[in-house]
Amino acid sequence: MVMTSEPTGNPPGATRPAESLTHLDHRFREFLAGLPDDRPPWFCFFSSGLLHVVHHFLRFVPEPLNCVFVCSALSAEEIALRDRMSGGLPVFDMDDRVGSHEIFELLLRNTDRPF
Repeated sequence: MVMTSEPTGNPPGATRPAESLTHLDHRFREFLAGLPDDRPPWFCFFSSGLLHVVHHFLRFVPEPLNCVFVCSALSAEEIALRDRMSGGLPVFDMDDRVGSHEIFELLLRNTDRPF
C-alpha cells in the first residue's frame, strides 16, 4: 500500500500537472495594473462561438460596474463585434482555447484584490 500525503492521491514526491496559462501571467498582471482600482473588477469570460451572449449580457450590466472581458481564441470578426458591442470595456485576449477552470486558475494566481 502506498501512503499519500496529498489529497490528490499522488504519492509523496510525485509531480503535479502543470498549471494552465502560466505563460500569460506576466502579461495578465500588466493588464490588471492598468484597471481602475476604485472598485473590484467583475471578470466575464467568453470564448469563440459564445459571443451571441455578449449582446444580451451587456443589456444588464450597470454602468458603474468595473466589467472586464477575458476572451479565449476569438476570431478577428468576433473581436471586432465584441469591441463594437462593448463600447470600449477593458479586454484581455488570449489565443489559447481554454475553459472556465483555466481562467479561474489564472485569476486566482494573479489577482491581488477581490473580484
